[in-house]
Amino acid sequence: MAPIKSEVITGKVRLSYPKLFTPEANDRGQLKYSCAILIPKSDTETYEKLLKAEARAEAEGKKGKWGGKGKTKDSVIKDGDARADDYPERAGHWMMSITSDRAPGVVGPDLQDIIDPSELYAGCWVRVGLNAYPYDFQNNRGVGFGLNNVQKIADGEPLGGVPASAQDDFSAIEDDSELI
Repeated sequence: MAPIKSEVITGKVRLSYPKLFTPEANDRGQLKYSCAILIPKSDTETYEKLLKAEARAEAEGKKGKWGGKGKTKDSVIKDGDARADDYPERAGHWMMSITSDRAPGVVGPDLQDIIDPSELYAGCWVRVGLNAYPYDFQNNRGVGFGLNNVQKIADGEPLGGVPASAQDDFSAIEDDSELI
C-alpha cells in the first residue's frame, strides 16, 4: 500500500503545545500526539488550503458517516484575535489544534530526523503536514485535522517566556544557619 501524502502542507507557522515525541492522554484517556499551530493571518494561502480541506471533509461526512446531516461542531480553525487578551502571541493569527494516534515524522530544514524533543518547543517556526477528516462522536459531528509530519524551519522566541536561570533565582550561601 502506498503512503498517503498530507492533504495540506502549511506555510511557516508557529508551534504551540507540542507533544510530538511522547503522546499524552486526552480528556477521554486516549493517548495522542498533538500540537497547536498559530498561522499568521498574512498567510492567506495556508488559510485557504485549510478551509478547502475542511469543506471537502464536511462534504465527505454528509455523504457518508453523517447520513446526510450537517456538522454540529464549529470549525477547529479559530480566530486568535478573539483569544489574545489572555495569550497576546495569538493576536494576528489563526489557530488550531491537531492530533494523531501515531507519532508524526519530525525533521529539520535539511530533512534530517530530529530526535531531541527540546528542539521543537512552543514558539519555534515549523511547517506541518495534515489531513482533514469528518468525525461523529456521540452525535457531535465535525471536521478534525490529523497530524502527519512536522518540519522545523527556524527558532523563535519561546512562548510563555524563558524561565530565569538558577543563578538569577538564588544567591550564594556562606552560612546555612541563615536559612533556618
